[in-house]
Amino acid sequence: MKLRDLAKWLQKCVWHRLPLKIIAFVLAVLLFFAANAEREAQRESETISRAILVDLVSINQEQGYAPLNMPKRVEVLAQTPIGATIPAELKASVNLHGRKTGEYTIPVHANLPKGWKLLEVRPQVVSIKIEPIESRSFIATLIVPEGGRMESPIPLQCNVQGPSSTVKQVRAVTGFVNNENAGPADVRLIPVDRDGLPVPGAAVFPEWVRIDTFGAQESSLEQAED
Repeated sequence: MKLRDLAKWLQKCVWHRLPLKIIAFVLAVLLFFAANAEREAQRESETISRAILVDLVSINQEQGYAPLNMPKRVEVLAQTPIGATIPAELKASVNLHGRKTGEYTIPVHANLPKGWKLLEVRPQVVSIKIEPIESRSFIATLIVPEGGRMESPIPLQCNVQGPSSTVKQVRAVTGFVNNENAGPADVRLIPVDRDGLPVPGAAVFPEWVRIDTFGAQESSLEQAED
């Protein structure tokens, strides 16, 4: 077959039923994208059930009041897309609106990301005691060890704040200075009970103080910078 004849034959093949060929090509492309979209939708619809421990927080808390014995974490059972990551901001909450002094049983709520389905929260309700916030003044004692001996305590005025029953447990506020290296040192003040143990839920203001450990008798005390 001559080259000219071959060219004519190819031209005839190309132009033969060209509209049908174009339609077939377009349909093939559309089917390809439709199949991919269907696979993506199917993949997104595939879910698994998972149990997630999340922080429990209070919302709409009444001013001047604080909750006691509230669990720190709860378990959320959810149905999530396969491969979904757990967002750091995922939390459960209890609504304390209008609740003041007393004991309450409050439902636990969990707000989940889009595409997630909540199956269960464990526990579904929590028992919470709410008390008024109380503040008391203390003379904190900073004890500076030197040469294996305890130097004279250095007094410092501070306030302890928290739920009333918690503040009543506080018997003293203390701080121990590690003066292995001479110079200014930041010391944390800790509220303690009658046995000298820290009292959870009690906050001290200021929480940190700065002390100059160049000689206990001449030490200067100032509130530590945040």
